[in-house]
Amino acid sequence: MKTTSQLYHQNQRIYRKLRDRTGDRIKLVDPATDGIFCQVTNWGNDEARAILKLHHEKTNDILLTYCRLHSVIEHEQHHHSGFFPMWCEHCNA
Repeated sequence: MKTTSQLYHQNQRIYRKLRDRTGDRIKLVDPATDGIFCQVTNWGNDEARAILKLHHEKTNDILLTYCRLHSVIEHEQHHHSGFFPMWCEHCNA
């Protein structure tokens, strides 16, 4: 099983790839914004905004998966030592 640090770095690599890919797709459909997300939000065309909305949905899914895996890893770390803290959602389930 991965450590929380390894999980964090993996999550950051995935997010950066997605961010760069989304910026490139936005540049293709709306070159005036240069793929910059805040410019798409303020001045982008509808197609660029749809791509950005999809990007936000994907990043929310990535964050949710990261949080779930992180809590499982932390649970495994303290559970084996016989420690059952009140903040652990798995110990209190």
